[in-house]
Amino acid sequence: MGHLKPVFPTPGGGMTLDRLPDLLDFYGRDVILLIAGGLYGHGSSLIDACRDFRERIQTRT
Repeated sequence: MGHLKPVFPTPGGGMTLDRLPDLLDFYGRDVILLIAGGLYGHGSSLIDACRDFRERIQTRT
């Protein structure tokens, strides 16, 4: 399959910060997680939710 161009998988839909460990176990590190709705629903501050998301990712990688 050398004729295929590289891709970057980007799963999305139904992702939340609480499910992050399972998502990373399933998809691995080479993925972009489209978790936008999950960030908006994670408390009153989108900025704090983004920080929490980044910290959780960094502790898993």
